[in-house]
Amino acid sequence: MKFVELIPFPKIISLSIQIIFFTVSFCSLNAQSIKILRVEQEEDSIKITYNLTSNKEQDRYYVDLEVSRDGGLNFVLIAKALKGECGYGVARGFNKIIYWKPLEENIELVGDEFVFKLNAIYLGSEPNIELVKLKGEIFEMGDPFNEGEVDEIPVHNVKIDDFEIGKYEVTNYQFAKFLNEYASICIKSGEHKGEVIIYPQQNSIILSEKGWRPVDGYEYYPVTGVTWYGANEFCKFYGYRLPTEAEWEFAARCGGKKILYSSVLDSASTHFYNYNDVLPFDSLKNLSNLNFLHLESVGRFPPNDCGIFQLSGNLWEYCLDWYEWNYYSFSEEINPTGPFLGKYKVIRGGSYTSTSKGIRVYERSYISPDGFGIDVGFRVARSIKSEQ
Repeated sequence: MKFVELIPFPKIISLSIQIIFFTVSFCSLNAQSIKILRVEQEEDSIKITYNLTSNKEQDRYYVDLEVSRDGGLNFVLIAKALKGECGYGVARGFNKIIYWKPLEENIELVGDEFVFKLNAIYLGSEPNIELVKLKGEIFEMGDPFNEGEVDEIPVHNVKIDDFEIGKYEVTNYQFAKFLNEYASICIKSGEHKGEVIIYPQQNSIILSEKGWRPVDGYEYYPVTGVTWYGANEFCKFYGYRLPTEAEWEFAARCGGKKILYSSVLDSASTHFYNYNDVLPFDSLKNLSNLNFLHLESVGRFPPNDCGIFQLSGNLWEYCLDWYEWNYYSFSEEINPTGPFLGKYKVIRGGSYTSTSKGIRVYERSYISPDGFGIDVGFRVARSIKSEQ
């Protein structure tokens, strides 16, 4: 469910002969309000000061500016030359500032029909799974930079068919809904009958008198404490499956691009990824050090070029495949699904505890299918028929 509020802003400013009317809109599941306080001209920029309020301190929003040329009937322009407290990961607060330079976009604000709309959206807060469609092709799988471990080589050609993958990691909200509908925390039938689905973690999901529910404020954080068996059962229950390791890497590299990290910026910036850039990895053996690191909501950081969020960092993600350190040397070339049997399942992507090396799109790791991690979650996938 999404709430939208339009609040006319009565202030009118003049930029030479241009008259600009301002309005504001707010879109979110659990935010309270957004309010423009002042609009001012500073040289060639428009300065917008606003308040963003929310019940939860940890809430993060995507804030942008839309422009209408016809008095608010159609908002066809999305402002791009923006700086300040806008874009991904904006926290609540007062007197937040955005600068817009319309001339950098070759936009002349001439006339009296311009209307502006400020949006704040809690990304990943939709109750249903959102998918991104990827067209399969041949790509070179494995680390071409030779910066990783021996299990990331040799680089080899893989062909995969068209598929869809989750836009976000599965959230606490979605998994609590599943547990209530499934009515068990152990698998009820099939080859994995009796296996535990989840070991609930702090700031994840809890069992109340009315059933399973997310911890308040963490509804749209990725679920943790789920076993591979539990992730697999969630997928089966809703008609999905876990992504294969090849599909996961193809999606993280947005069609097999030769990149290190899965975002629009191919460098290890904490503005684009949630990872550990502070502590040496060995120091995490001291659990108190984990207090400096924490999980973020599924839409907190920008997506990659394919529109998929947080494939590098935040959480390790389960894949369908069994793990074998030398699998790349004998992998199938068409739609590989991993070794036939194994002891551990593949996890990919790194997490908020990983260093920059650990969040590379080539990094491979593993976990027992009946185990769990405070920094391990998953996203869904499914096959689709190729368009002829």
